[in-house]
Amino acid sequence: MPENTVLVIEGKLVSVLPKQEGEGRNGRWQRQSIVVEMMRGSYATMVCFDVWGDQVNTVASLQIGDMLTISFDPSSREFNGRWYTSLRAWRIVVGTGSNNEADRPSTIGVIDQQPMQPDANPTQDTPPAPTERDEFDAMPENDLPF
Repeated sequence: MPENTVLVIEGKLVSVLPKQEGEGRNGRWQRQSIVVEMMRGSYATMVCFDVWGDQVNTVASLQIGDMLTISFDPSSREFNGRWYTSLRAWRIVVGTGSNNEADRPSTIGVIDQQPMQPDANPTQDTPPAPTERDEFDAMPENDLPF
């Protein structure tokens, strides 16, 4: 897959899960998950996306039933010999995407965080942003994330 490929889906918001917060090696973190129903041919598929950091506050502006266009990055990680995959939303646009003026995407409720890029200046003094791995580092050894 080319380096500049952006993964995007469109679907209807069906659930907003409770916000989760914690403390990890890199400081405090927060995340919130949303569930979106997307159509694949004649059947619906549910997909869960994670929103991290300050972008969690913007999720409050979303309403069940909103049509969303979501840009995201997939990632997988190993924990106690098992693999877990998450979809990290970095841009969410509210709207239907139709040509009707009233249905055009709204800038209200837009979560826009650029996808994670390699650090161009690794000697920078700012600590790295918290990651989903911090959540697992804070868990007891036998506690599974679900």
